[in-house]
Amino acid sequence: MLWKPSPGATVSAAEFTHARSLVMEILALETWNPWVMDDRGAEFEAALAVFGQWTRAEPGFRRKTPAELQADHERWLADLQATTKAETAQRHQERAARAVSYDPERARVRLALLEQHAVLAMDTEERDGIAAGEMYPLMPEEERQRRLAELDRKIGHTSVVVGGFSQQAGDMETVADEHGWLPSERRDLALTLFAARRVTEVRELRERVTARRAELEEAKGRSARAPLRDALRKDTRRLEFLEAIPPLTASDMCSECLTPVGWHGFLFELSDACPERGPCPAWPLWQQQVHEAREILLSSVAKRATPPAPPKPRPLAVIPSDLPIEEVITRLSAVQVSHPGATVRRGSRNRWEVWPP
Repeated sequence: MLWKPSPGATVSAAEFTHARSLVMEILALETWNPWVMDDRGAEFEAALAVFGQWTRAEPGFRRKTPAELQADHERWLADLQATTKAETAQRHQERAARAVSYDPERARVRLALLEQHAVLAMDTEERDGIAAGEMYPLMPEEERQRRLAELDRKIGHTSVVVGGFSQQAGDMETVADEHGWLPSERRDLALTLFAARRVTEVRELRERVTARRAELEEAKGRSARAPLRDALRKDTRRLEFLEAIPPLTASDMCSECLTPVGWHGFLFELSDACPERGPCPAWPLWQQQVHEAREILLSSVAKRATPPAPPKPRPLAVIPSDLPIEEVITRLSAVQVSHPGATVRRGSRNRWEVWPP
């Protein structure tokens, strides 16, 4: 594109170039961080005002009229809808064909292979860190050598397991799930859902942080301020973590859950900023360990639980004292119809109690 100042423009070429770059930067950021317009709206409007003082300079260039732009947009939209419909139909056919030939054992081996890759990466990172003296620098030398030898054995064993699983799984990107979805398709979907969930949570946290700051300023006394301060600190940590996530692509996502693959591993987040960090819930061995832990917990609770006490016996009916004899006979007759063979006992305060036989 070629540009030139409009008649009466007061903006230099350097100022125009800077403003144009700023507009493009903010528009690009808005795709991943929609709240950028809330934070930099005034800056964006000022850049637009500067940008608007220049115009296109190609020979014979003519701006399209609103009607022409609308027609172009409608044609583009129609083409997009037709292309999307055709591509969607084709994807459905391909997924249906893959679903018919779904191999559950190969799918399980693929997940096991992903898990073993994580185990191998964890052990290799620890071994390299200990060998370089960066991890556990105060570890005694004898213990260091023992740990290095143990890690070497584990790495060798895991490498053999990885090799075996790799032969069974083949090309992991061709292993479809029971619905015929390939890993790449699931990662595309995971990115869309993760991004939408992140935007929703960030907007909710921003509102909550603002509200809690106002509540904290108005609160009186330590007992009232302490829980507000803790809640504000927790929300702020989570908000800062989510806002700092750089733009991700589908290749950055896990194909089995709505989590970036870089968050998976056997290191857990100790703070509440990123509780999602840890093993993938679809990994077979980890899934088995979680199931066994849950069963142990449930069985422990069941053993400690005491059965509820049986309900205290209650009479079928209670007839107060000092009633006319006709009324007493009427009430007893009614109870006898529903509970033949019932017995009458003397209750508290000279009342008659009718009990099951």
